[in-house]
Amino acid sequence: DLLREAANYTANDSLKKFLELRADAFGTDDYYASDFAWMDLDAPVEVTIGPYETYEDELFGYKAAFEA
Repeated sequence: DLLREAANYTANDSLKKFLELRADAFGTDDYYASDFAWMDLDAPVEVTIGPYETYEDELFGYKAAFEA
């Protein structure tokens, strides 16, 4: 809910799209669309929140650690 609330406060369209898609992703565990929105982000701040770091899984590198 806080990501959606933050999306309502920004005038930056790419940031708004990313925040909304990332909020959806946290509920569905499907980060594909929000990852692409993150790569297309054109905003004065770069938001990094979610499962990014795979180096924690030293066996296969499948599991990703969350960071913010």
